[in-house]
Amino acid sequence: MTTQRTLASLKDALQQPFAPETIGFLPKEIHQENGKTVCLALPYANKRVYEDRLNELAFGEWSTPYVPPFAQGNKLILPVTVVILGVAHTDYGEEYFTITGKGGNTREDDNTATEAYSQAFRRACAQFLLGRYLYDLRKLTLPYDPKSRQIAVSKAEQIAWVEKLYMECGLKPRSVATPQRPGASPSAPVAQNISVPLTTTATPPPPQQQAKKTVPIQSAATTPPSVAQQKAPAQSAAAKVSQTTPQPTTHPRGSFLDWVAAQVERDPERIQGICTYYQVQTLEKLSTLQRNQLTRRLRTQASQRRQKVNASHL
Repeated sequence: MTTQRTLASLKDALQQPFAPETIGFLPKEIHQENGKTVCLALPYANKRVYEDRLNELAFGEWSTPYVPPFAQGNKLILPVTVVILGVAHTDYGEEYFTITGKGGNTREDDNTATEAYSQAFRRACAQFLLGRYLYDLRKLTLPYDPKSRQIAVSKAEQIAWVEKLYMECGLKPRSVATPQRPGASPSAPVAQNISVPLTTTATPPPPQQQAKKTVPIQSAATTPPSVAQQKAPAQSAAAKVSQTTPQPTTHPRGSFLDWVAAQVERDPERIQGICTYYQVQTLEKLSTLQRNQLTRRLRTQASQRRQKVNASHL
């Protein structure tokens, strides 16, 4: 017996927040503040991030049927309809045909249709709760580079800010298990992504354990690498890390990186140990999966330490 999937069955998965590393900031309201150029930074996700979520949850069961655009003065108005499991929502994007440069010269905007379509697509998806939470995040004031016309923060700083915004709203980004299709065998649950506590303390495993960790990437059809081959990547990564400057011990308050630093008492050598363990140069380079694993490790070690302390008082 099979049951037909409904949009309601996808509700929870659709409204899950995107991974912090996929979130960018749109610069708006550029102005001077204390002699520096800053802007209002609006969190957003690229259209492809939305498409990836839709393909994950309803591959082959969502579409964007053609809706004719129209012009309104110097603006292109582009409606986009998104259909998921037979349910349709439409919204609109708009962009100028021509823009005026700093010198007063008017030129055509080559990305007019692309930007209008992307805006309309994301707005239509928000009606399904996909990406809707982005409208609720606090707008930031960040430094702006007039020459590059971009927000002047590094990728690591950008991720840290997104994590802080998520925590302010109580959001916990996680990998969502794809709802099963009718008749499909159930799959193992997907582990939650980072959920950051702010109290417990823990330390990374000792160097002897760190040296044992090697995760070679290989296809199922290849022959398992030898012990020497397994050690080579770890040794190479460790050599690169050892050449870097001392690890930073502070990050934006409330961010995941700052929480990790606090767990190891902001000791640069212990932070370096974590980086060596995961074969990255800095904490900012940790992938989402590695951050998941690190969070679980720190929590487990903190729990074990508390148990020992409690046992000593018995």
